[in-house]
Amino acid sequence: MTSSDAEKWHAALNSIIEHLNDSDYKTMLNCLKEIPESVQKSTAREDMARIIIKHHGLDESILEVKRVMEEIPRKDPTVQNLLLPFVDDRNRKMQKENKGQKRKYVRESEDEESDAGQKKKGQGKSNKGYPPPSSKRTLKPWMITIAELKTLGELCDKVILGKMITV
Repeated sequence: MTSSDAEKWHAALNSIIEHLNDSDYKTMLNCLKEIPESVQKSTAREDMARIIIKHHGLDESILEVKRVMEEIPRKDPTVQNLLLPFVDDRNRKMQKENKGQKRKYVRESEDEESDAGQKKKGQGKSNKGYPPPSSKRTLKPWMITIAELKTLGELCDKVILGKMITV
């Protein structure tokens, strides 16, 4: 956030705190666990916005205040109209930062990677970042992969009950 955004958030947070009645303000202070109780008691209500931003940082203070307002609960338009523009801005900022990032399968060692590369050359299919079906996974003794289940072949006379887990 820019300094003007920081000033706007500080002003909005001050307004939110002003709109809280005494019991809501006390509940807010109880919900703010990261701020020491001694600081909470010695800080005037008008200065609490600065303390919240100081302890949580600019971006995290937005999320923390949102969480606290839901916990109090203060979902009325008076408070939410002051809070939601900053929450939306922060969410948009996080989406831009995370855009284009996808999770990828990372092999545990380079040896497995070279072995899998040799196996893939003969297969002709790509697994698009997923582990090859024959790769070693740490399964619990009672767990079995679908590929192993198919190769057992003795399924006609057995009842198999299970839960499918995607990895």
